[in-house]
Amino acid sequence: MSIATDAVDPTTGLSQSAKTQVEVTDPVKQGEGVNAYVSYKVKTKTSLSHFKGGECEVIRRFSDFDFMDWQIKQQYKGGIVPPLPEKDVIQKYKYNPEFIEKRRKALQVYINRVANHPELYKPKEVQLFLEASEQDWWQHKRLYKHEENAQKSTVGQTMQFLKGIAHTTTNLVQGKHVEAEEDPEYLRIREYVYQLEKHLSDTYRRASDLVNKQQALGGALADFGDAADKLGKFEQPRLQEAFSQLGRHAGDLSRGNEEHADKMYSTFEAPLKEFYRMVRSVKQTMTDRAAALTQVSQAKADMEAKNAKVARCKGTPGIRDEKIIDAQRELDEATKKHEEAKQKYIDITSKMSSELARFQQERSVEMASVLKSFAVNQARAAAESAKLWGNTSSATITKQGKWSCYCYVKLCFSHILDQQFLPFFNAYFSFVTFAAMYDELIAVGLFSVGENKLTIASLSF
Repeated sequence: MSIATDAVDPTTGLSQSAKTQVEVTDPVKQGEGVNAYVSYKVKTKTSLSHFKGGECEVIRRFSDFDFMDWQIKQQYKGGIVPPLPEKDVIQKYKYNPEFIEKRRKALQVYINRVANHPELYKPKEVQLFLEASEQDWWQHKRLYKHEENAQKSTVGQTMQFLKGIAHTTTNLVQGKHVEAEEDPEYLRIREYVYQLEKHLSDTYRRASDLVNKQQALGGALADFGDAADKLGKFEQPRLQEAFSQLGRHAGDLSRGNEEHADKMYSTFEAPLKEFYRMVRSVKQTMTDRAAALTQVSQAKADMEAKNAKVARCKGTPGIRDEKIIDAQRELDEATKKHEEAKQKYIDITSKMSSELARFQQERSVEMASVLKSFAVNQARAAAESAKLWGNTSSATITKQGKWSCYCYVKLCFSHILDQQFLPFFNAYFSFVTFAAMYDELIAVGLFSVGENKLTIASLSF
């Protein structure tokens, strides 16, 4: 099975060989005020035999995704669970169309990654989520929460609280000791993940800045087009036509920039954000591993204490046999807990090793795909922009008109161009006007963009 064939599209969460395809569609706002929520249609097509049918459609809301996600994480310790879109409380009460659409896309990527994960598709919770009726799903949630609450009592909560204090104290004392028990290779990987999270976070923020500036550029172009058109009405007929043409091209460029900004978000910013949040999921898995190792250390200390107690009882003259038996029973229980803790740690470690290898392989392929897509889209947008500017004929723009145009463009864009970009702006304007003067050298003649290929003169990318 080749990597290229199974590469996951970060905009959909699907690979070419995916056995299950899930669509999250038709978001509908339900209710008003603090009780408002958005429902979605979740449509599933699958070839997996444990589903009741090949196709199904259900209605779910964000809290349903959240509940399933929580259940998976409880069962899949040591595994890397795809990140669920975060809860944005502020945006929730706005429920603007842009927020709803972004969440819909993010939920679709999430559920496709879960449904096609080599392990996560197996739990009954995932199957119930995808095909159970709304009533059956509600009953499942209600039963699960009832069973969970039944296990909690006031005494149990108090004991758990006291036990938590004791374990926290133990962690503070034994923390360095537990750290020393870790595999050095794992510690190296952990440090790499921490650094990866830091750099991905910074890259994602910069990508978000790029998208915002692209959107601002579209708005500035629209404003400039209006200004140029109005200016032309005070010029001579020939120059008036030039400014009118310039205004139309600026309007076309504005719409193109808005479309390009949307594409940049869906194919560049959003995937980078998911990569960043996926690394945070890896860190959560590492936290589970550290907690399991701490439990092993605590269970071992408890077992050794019980063993010492048995030795003291046996060495005490005249002690009753019942006390020795009780001490031995406590030791047996402590030994059993220690073995269970060790096995849990081994299971998490084994699962985590395979998951990290899978994560690194998939991340490398997906990241390369995202960067390639970004480069091609940027090149295509630049070529289309050059083509529109190049269509402005020099026959209708005098030298004075070009200077006026330059001044107005610079004025319109001054609020988004800082000093380091102005030289590039000046050079770009000179290139555009030069291209307009000579039809045989217009910018469109220098660029040729194919489906996934950019050609500049004799250079191909």
